[in-house]
Amino acid sequence: MITAAHCVIPSKPQNYAVKFGISLLNQLSQMALVDIIVRHKDYNPITSDYDIALIKLQNQIPFSTTAQPIRMSSAVPKVDTAAVVTGWGSTSENGPLALTLQAVTVKVVDTNECTKQYASY
Repeated sequence: MITAAHCVIPSKPQNYAVKFGISLLNQLSQMALVDIIVRHKDYNPITSDYDIALIKLQNQIPFSTTAQPIRMSSAVPKVDTAAVVTGWGSTSENGPLALTLQAVTVKVVDTNECTKQYASY
């Protein structure tokens, strides 16, 4: 599984379980136990650079109509390519977590342009 590195601090697997097959955060669901968490080696919690982590589950999730794998790109996406971002994170700065799974389509931007736009963060 892929998640944000800031979502798995501390990175002790026994502190986490993964809910799957749901779109409402408080909905009852099956849970998968975490085996290993690997945060990006360059993750910086102050700047949020490299805010990505991988989670290996103890067992494979049984796929269904509500639990499916995502397709991973084998190449760096080109600038202006559409990308979908999903999650239960807050939708405003310092706001509460969303209770419904959020999704937004964004355009991939050039790394230098991104750095320039977010320099103050």
